[in-house]
Amino acid sequence: MKHFKAIGVALMALFVLGIAATSAFATLPDVSIALGGAYPLHLNFADNGETATKLESTAGSTLTGKGFLLLLLAKELSSLGTYNTLFLNVVMGTKKCNTAGDKAGEVLLPENEYHVVFPSLSPLTLGIAFLVKETEITCETLKLKVKGCALANITDPKTATEEATLATGELTGSKGKNTLTEYDNAEGTAKVKCILETNFGTGFLQSDEVVGEAVHLLVLESKMFTISPI
Repeated sequence: MKHFKAIGVALMALFVLGIAATSAFATLPDVSIALGGAYPLHLNFADNGETATKLESTAGSTLTGKGFLLLLLAKELSSLGTYNTLFLNVVMGTKKCNTAGDKAGEVLLPENEYHVVFPSLSPLTLGIAFLVKETEITCETLKLKVKGCALANITDPKTATEEATLATGELTGSKGKNTLTEYDNAEGTAKVKCILETNFGTGFLQSDEVVGEAVHLLVLESKMFTISPI
């Protein structure tokens, strides 16, 4: 499957904040409209069908793809929102894969939730956790399921006060494990696990979702936003 290396998504790097963290720091970042704009805020990524994507379990079972679409929606001042993503040209070996009702090679993850989070408080870094509701994927005669959470880091914008029209992120990993697998809770007192799992017929195993390049999410409707601690 394709995944945000930013989102981009690669879904997935999303933003590193230029703020000094302290032991007392305890909050979640929020996405806010800038310059008097109004919600909803839409961020969109659509490539030309060439961005490499991969979903791999720790047992080595793998789906690959080329190209994906990603749409993030923020409805209010919050660290939470929803996203839709469509992976293109998805195959398992020579078998074309798809979700129910979609064309061969198309894997759709509709209306899932994302959380803007801090993967680290020291140094303070920003990320986005993509939650994945259990979804069945068919690869001709084989059926598999995917669920869980994939965590991308954010690289732009780089400061909490920067008014931006673009968000850049990366989703990386290897051998069934994403590079980032946990983030801090709202109180800053414990880590929350963010792990993706797939079941290729032998039970759910940890898996990675990887996007082969940085993903650049553009704001639609000529709006601007900032990402900062609440």
